[in-house]
Amino acid sequence: MENNLVVLRIRLDRSATDFYGSTRGATPSAVFELQDGGGDAVPLAEIPVSELGLEGRLRGDEHPSRFHIPESVGARIRELVPPGRVLWLELPAPAGLLRLLPWEAMLGRIFGGPVLRLPYCLLRPEGSGSSLEVAVVASSPRAKFRVDTADTLQRYLDAVRAAVPAPLRVHVFADAEKYEELLEVFSGMAGIVVHNPQEAEQFEPAARSPRLSGESNLRSPWLRWVQAALGGQALDAVQFICHGYYSGDRGALALASSPLLNADREWSRFVAAPELNTFLTVTGAWTACFTGPFHDYAPMGRRELADSLAQTKPLAVLSHDLESDPGFHELASAYGLILGGAPRPVRRMESVSLWLHPQFIPDDFYQSMEGSLLDPSGRTTVVGPATKMSLNSAATPAWVAAGARALEQIQGELLATLKGAGGRDADAESSRQIEHALEAAADILERHVVASQTGGTPGTPPEVQ
Repeated sequence: MENNLVVLRIRLDRSATDFYGSTRGATPSAVFELQDGGGDAVPLAEIPVSELGLEGRLRGDEHPSRFHIPESVGARIRELVPPGRVLWLELPAPAGLLRLLPWEAMLGRIFGGPVLRLPYCLLRPEGSGSSLEVAVVASSPRAKFRVDTADTLQRYLDAVRAAVPAPLRVHVFADAEKYEELLEVFSGMAGIVVHNPQEAEQFEPAARSPRLSGESNLRSPWLRWVQAALGGQALDAVQFICHGYYSGDRGALALASSPLLNADREWSRFVAAPELNTFLTVTGAWTACFTGPFHDYAPMGRRELADSLAQTKPLAVLSHDLESDPGFHELASAYGLILGGAPRPVRRMESVSLWLHPQFIPDDFYQSMEGSLLDPSGRTTVVGPATKMSLNSAATPAWVAAGARALEQIQGELLATLKGAGGRDADAESSRQIEHALEAAADILERHVVASQTGGTPGTPPEVQ
């Protein structure tokens, strides 16, 4: 593929050995290199990860100021990156704990320009058109530092609504104890819907457990409440404002037991990437945002969660540190890039890690792989015209968006296979079979969409797993 991106690639090198020739106990290194477009990669430095601040066992609550990049590396980056260009960060797998570091803040101290993260998937998600639906989940469990939900949401909404010109409807989901206050604060504000937590009464509170579940089924009463309250309406974006949690090198969100129950002062209830991935699919959301409040319990858990989700399927994903951006100004800039419609310049955002397809950014060229069912903008060509029209309508049904998200996830996995195959015949044949299956599935979805628009009856909408 062709591109003109300026990429800072940071690889984890575990090949170092100790005095006896053993890799056990030896300190891994981070290898920095810079690549401008299709040119050769320029080596910058090889640094023991301990010099970046990765020493000892991490608890997850480490402050960004603990981590740093040597000034010598910054000098080389400033020398090689043309002024005004976006620096795209790539962390090739396996990246280990490197992917949990606050690279944007670290680079901001030594580089000074805008930094974005390359997406793991080459496919750009199919977004909406003239209007946007956003769900905001704000939970302040008693086991964590309390969040001023009303004030935080007010600052968030003021910043985001100013940054996104399209009509925006924001669905607010918060703890029951905050409901009356939120109703009073946001009464009369057009486009703001504060949902009643009593709607979640049908869902059992989550059980207490310090371990993170690897299950993908929707079990959290919070996620089930959001899905039910939307009444079949698709989402474009989901914004979580809640503490992070970190356990066993995995991250999660920390929520109250349920929207109606917030009594446990020792343990929150956790939602990890597999369940969130399912939630994003069934609601049709193509953007996932995670804001850690003041005194976030585990910022590294939040970053791990965001990175894990970015690896699952085509998404725009961001992790945001409110303590570094209390006015939500940098978050609003990120929203503008994702949801703003027309391309706009990228500003420096040290509090935001943003995984975004390069085609969202003006002047950055990123040509997709040939023969991989992608158009020049990076979007899929599999989705039919009626499906695409429904996705761009003001009231997209969740089942249509969910079908499209499922197809994008499968196609994203196909693209990853093609990228790693290197043209091998067996892999190419398997890929062709997957492409045919994708086209057949997209055709089924298209026929259901057409039938729903014309009154036909091809059957009930397909269920998305």
